[in-house]
Amino acid sequence: MSQMSITTTCTPWHRLSDLVPAIAAAGFTGIEPALGERHWDPQAAVAFWGNNPAMLDLHQAVDEAAALAQLLDQHHLHCPCLGSYALSSDAAGIDVAFEVAAILGSDAIRVRVPWYGPGASYAELLTSTRSCYRDLEVRAAASKTACLIELHDRSICPTASAAMRIVDGLDPDRVGVIFDPGNYTSEGLESIPMVIDLLGPYLRHVHVKDTAIMRLESARDGLRWSGRPAALGQGDLDWPWLIAALRAHGYAGWWSIENFTGIEDGPQRMRADAAWLRECLAP
Repeated sequence: MSQMSITTTCTPWHRLSDLVPAIAAAGFTGIEPALGERHWDPQAAVAFWGNNPAMLDLHQAVDEAAALAQLLDQHHLHCPCLGSYALSSDAAGIDVAFEVAAILGSDAIRVRVPWYGPGASYAELLTSTRSCYRDLEVRAAASKTACLIELHDRSICPTASAAMRIVDGLDPDRVGVIFDPGNYTSEGLESIPMVIDLLGPYLRHVHVKDTAIMRLESARDGLRWSGRPAALGQGDLDWPWLIAALRAHGYAGWWSIENFTGIEDGPQRMRADAAWLRECLAP
């Protein structure tokens, strides 16, 4: 049976204590909790990255993780990956992530790489990030929790090739890559079969989102198009094909939904998303 999880960055309607039962009832078998600076005002409208109570607060995450672990056990949910927002250079934030992952029984944590922008030196960022990941390989071996780079637009790793410049030669049991095809519609655009082939054993986790190509009124970085979030199954990604391609190359890991649409639909959106993904994953 395919393992389905959902990232709590995209589920901002409830605190985790109320969200976990809803995630289990929707048919998921796992949860990818966000870990970062939590900002929550119950009087304001919820937001994916702004006003979101469904995440572990970095400053009290260890205590919160203990309660979350009990909830996950009660509802038979796993934590395949911790959605940390710590940068690879943030030793203190990564310390917290390792500790929280151990409490939740997670096999992996996301460790972000730097953004690339005006005035940045790619060579310098690559050298420093590669050094950080070599240190993380050692720490991951000690903790038995892998550190994963997410392929993400605007970062120094928008493509598989860029990520491999950091992790190549490191132990794929200790460091790896999160493949997020949705991010490729904004930046990346390497051949997806080549991406899957290139990442090989480093491909440890998959984010499931959909995006639609849109034309921009003014060019951004020389391009007049970008991707925008779309409801699952209504964008420009062929997820049944993607799933078949990943499986053909031996991927047997988790499929973790990141749907950044339908915030107004509330938790019922999770049920629809779970049903859609279950149908895509059916043999």
